[in-house]
Amino acid sequence: MARLTAAFGTTLGGIALLALTTVSSVQGHGFLTYPVPRGIEKMSYQIDDIKNPNTKGICRGETKPGKINKLSGSVTLKFNIFANHIGPCTVSILDENMSELATIATKDGCAASKPAPPWTVNIPAKFTGRKILRWHWKATHLGEGNAEHFEQCADIDLGGGGGGGDGSDSGSSDNDKQDAPSGGKYGKDGGDSKKDAPADEKYGGDSKKDAPADEKDGGNDKKDTPSDGNAEDKKDAPSDGNAEDKESGESGDSSYKKDSNKRRRKPKRKPKEEN
Repeated sequence: MARLTAAFGTTLGGIALLALTTVSSVQGHGFLTYPVPRGIEKMSYQIDDIKNPNTKGICRGETKPGKINKLSGSVTLKFNIFANHIGPCTVSILDENMSELATIATKDGCAASKPAPPWTVNIPAKFTGRKILRWHWKATHLGEGNAEHFEQCADIDLGGGGGGGDGSDSGSSDNDKQDAPSGGKYGKDGGDSKKDAPADEKYGGDSKKDAPADEKDGGNDKKDTPSDGNAEDKKDAPSDGNAEDKESGESGDSSYKKDSNKRRRKPKRKPKEEN
């Protein structure tokens, strides 16, 4: 019974060791994270000769296009490296038939440290449209004769103009900003432009040039407003005494005075007749 238990324990230990070995091999040496490469969705796929012994050749046998990475001008390669090694790296441009067109960059030790630093590569302007970017890493930690070769390919679309790609979200474009409203209903400053605004927003009590009278001076426009007495014409308005004709009134007074003077005069005495 004791021997059976020991044998069973040994078997379990072997299974556990095999599982750990498998996990380690799944991690491999690392992989390219940007531009997004072909086959990245396969959990078993790693850029490791031991893990993928039958996936040799250009693009590690990945002939099916993957995610299209839109680039222009330059690209910043990013990596997730588990086992860093010395050795040169190259970046090439392939056509859609996986035929190499040109090697556009070379760097010694692109994955010599962990984490591996980003690597910015300029893309010649002569390459446009759909292409394949190939990253190749030659690890020479075992010597030149026993070097390990790792590589991945990313599908790219090279457009004219614009900036390079680094995997970050660039947000809204300049065209979006040009057509977007500037923050207000009537203008750039949050809707404060008064040029085309309706009358109730246009004046707001500030402009009196074209505003109607009831908005201009609060109903206090004196030019055409009648006086407090509601008289339509001050020129012809009667005086406080309500006299209709001052002149005639003065004339009457003058006649009365003349008559009064006449009454006050003493009659002339007749001269005495001589006998």
